[in-house]
Amino acid sequence: GLLETLDERTELCRRMSYLPERDRELLFLWYVKQASPSEIARIVGLSPRQCFRRRGRAIRRIVELDDPQNQHEAV
Repeated sequence: GLLETLDERTELCRRMSYLPERDRELLFLWYVKQASPSEIARIVGLSPRQCFRRRGRAIRRIVELDDPQNQHEAV
C-alpha cells in the first residue's frame, strides 16, 4: 500500500505541509475522519461539488511534488 512505511508517511506529511491549511483540513476530514462530502461542505463552507474539486487539486499537488520540475509550480 501507499503508506506502508514510516518514510512514506513522513514524505506524505512533508508534501501536505506545502498545501494551504484549508486543503489540509479538507483532506483530514475526508480521509482521516471519513466525513461525507456533505458534512465536509458544511464544515468548510463549500458545496459538496467544490469539495470534490478541491480534493482533486490537493491530491494533484501532492503527487506533483514527486516531480522536481513541478515542485515550484505545485507549491
